[in-house]
Amino acid sequence: MATLKKIKVKDPRRQQFNEYADKLGKIDLDALFERMNIEGQYSFKKLIPIIKRLASLFKDLKSRSFENLPDDAVGTIAHQEIVLVGRINEIETFLQGKYHNGVQQDYGFIVRHTEILDKEVTEKIMPQLQYLNLETNGLNGSKTEKGTDLWSIIHSKIIKVSKKKLEDGHFADAVESAFKEVNNRIKKYYKSKIGQELDGADLMYKAFSGNSPVIPLDDLSTETGKNIQQGYMQIFAGSMIGIRNPKAHNNLIISKSRAIHLIFVASLLMGKLDEAGVPK
Repeated sequence: MATLKKIKVKDPRRQQFNEYADKLGKIDLDALFERMNIEGQYSFKKLIPIIKRLASLFKDLKSRSFENLPDDAVGTIAHQEIVLVGRINEIETFLQGKYHNGVQQDYGFIVRHTEILDKEVTEKIMPQLQYLNLETNGLNGSKTEKGTDLWSIIHSKIIKVSKKKLEDGHFADAVESAFKEVNNRIKKYYKSKIGQELDGADLMYKAFSGNSPVIPLDDLSTETGKNIQQGYMQIFAGSMIGIRNPKAHNNLIISKSRAIHLIFVASLLMGKLDEAGVPK
């Protein structure tokens, strides 16, 4: 029988996870799988590996750095765990030939919605855990290598300046280095074109100006293109004011998850510069 250790936290979403961790832990999955194998006429066998993987994932979270997940991610995980417990209860009710809330369980409904749950966990939960650099029992039954999925989609220039710092626990430094790299790339290109050296937000307002920008990002003959240019100018400038500069001037401490989120922003901006043809 699976046993899940409760996580001692106060947030209601985390308490909800604890509650359903208890319920999932009390289910004798081995006995359930044996019955599902016996009831071959319903082809429940194909659901067994799905339930095993999902139950293993939730069980694995209790021994990982689950406390470091942001509350919205915890809410998503708790919801999917509730759905899993509900699907298991529906299967048990169906196999017993009983009614659930006055309605006889439908085999096709159970199968379809269990497969939907599997898909949602793959798309909603696994990416969050991978971005946070957590080891989990992945849906393919093997361990996910630390950082593999995170760094495979981060811009190469950001990897070069931020990866080691992040993995060494220097989260604020990793973020500062990422945005300095963005700034320096634009600074170098702007100087080569204009002959003037600017920095930070002033540089971004000039380089991405809606009026004759040095770095056009879209077709400025259209309203959509103008809006994109204006929007990215503000994002580039805002990242220098609100992300790079506070770290550069203050001894800030940020979490690993927040650092990863900000590194993704820097990577996005680097990708935009690639699209605009700015030399690396």
